[in-house]
Amino acid sequence: MPRKRLNLDLSHSQYQDLDMALEDHRHGLKKLEEESILGFGLEPEYWHGRVAEVEELREIVRENAVEVSDEDSDAR
Repeated sequence: MPRKRLNLDLSHSQYQDLDMALEDHRHGLKKLEEESILGFGLEPEYWHGRVAEVEELREIVRENAVEVSDEDSDAR
C-alpha cells in the first residue's frame, strides 16, 4: 500500500487536539476489542492489531513533533 508523508505546521492546541483524537480513536478500538472477546463483531485479533496501529501512529506523531519558534513557523 502506498505511504503518505505529512508535513504539518500545527499550533500547540492543534497538536494536542490531534493527539487526543488519536487517543480517543485508540480507546474506541480497544472497547471494540473487549466487546469482540465477548463474541460481538470481528475477531479480537483484528481489533488488537488496529489498536496497535493507532498507538504506533501516536508514537510517530510524537517522535516527529518538533517545537519551533513563531518566527520559524512564519518563515514557512
